[in-house]
Amino acid sequence: MVYPQNGDRVLTTDTPGDVTSRYVCIRVQQTINQLPDKTLLHVFSYVRQQDLCRLAHVCKKWKMLAYEGRLWSRVSLRPDYGGLHVSNVDALVALIGARFGTALRYVELPAELVMPAVLHELANRCPNVKCVSSMHCVSSSSLTRSRLGQ
Repeated sequence: MVYPQNGDRVLTTDTPGDVTSRYVCIRVQQTINQLPDKTLLHVFSYVRQQDLCRLAHVCKKWKMLAYEGRLWSRVSLRPDYGGLHVSNVDALVALIGARFGTALRYVELPAELVMPAVLHELANRCPNVKCVSSMHCVSSSSLTRSRLGQ
């Protein structure tokens, strides 16, 4: 016979005047995936972006949440300061095109990746960028097409 434990939901099959009670125990398995998306996003907001990329491989739901724009409004691509590692300009341009968008506001780039192609992609894909930083801040108005040579 299974007796109820702490946390079990119990349904009784008592009938009035019946001396014997029968319990049906329903064990409730609660997992982290049963938390609301809003709660998981809040938890994910404390995770480093490198680890968010790893979390995206857990399941479809976590992938959707890990790449939520609100978690990517500030991005550092300077691994020496704990940011994501991008090895070359082509990889960075592909990353901007695939992952960054209107939510991106601030981006830190290593000096060797501050190139016209990168700034052009940021200007096109991320219109709300306020600051591009390597050692100094560049205003978003300076990311215009005329400045990029078009």
